Amino acid sequence: MKVLGIVGSLRKESYNLKLANLIKDNIDYEMEIVTLENIPMFNEDLEYPAPKSVLELRDKVLNSDLIWIFSPEYNNGIPGVLKNTLDWLGRPRSEELGQVMSKKKVILSGVTPGKFGTINAYNDLVQLMVFLNTNLMARPRLTIPNAEFNLTPDNHFIQDAIKALDRFIKQ
Repeated sequence: MKVLGIVGSLRKESYNLKLANLIKDNIDYEMEIVTLENIPMFNEDLEYPAPKSVLELRDKVLNSDLIWIFSPEYNNGIPGVLKNTLDWLGRPRSEELGQVMSKKKVILSGVTPGKFGTINAYNDLVQLMVFLNTNLMARPRLTIPNAEFNLTPDNHFIQDAIKALDRFIKQ
């Protein structure tokens, strides 16, 4: 089982990058984590052929069994860098080949220092994942509040996320 973690934050000390690494260090599956600083702004003028960084990310998505998106919440929604990346991933690869997210197993999660977790970004991402025709894990919602206290390997949020992954994979 190959898991691709996509981190929707560019910050070096991102809580979501820390969460992705915690998950990676505590699961029994192969997991690669990618960040999005090299993905250019979506532009139909650049679509065919897509930029090298987009082609590489599409290949990673295609070669993964499950995509795990780790998203912060900016201004009550999806960070621009993540939405831009999903716009690239949601477009056909060529005039003959479809987009890479269709029918992929997807888990959404996010962590924030605030007390409400990333529920608004999560809801926006659910709509987008449905539109992209993914096989989305709908429950449990893995939105984690109070990052300073909850990003530890033994925390129930992390353990619940790992259990949810195992159940989703076995479906």
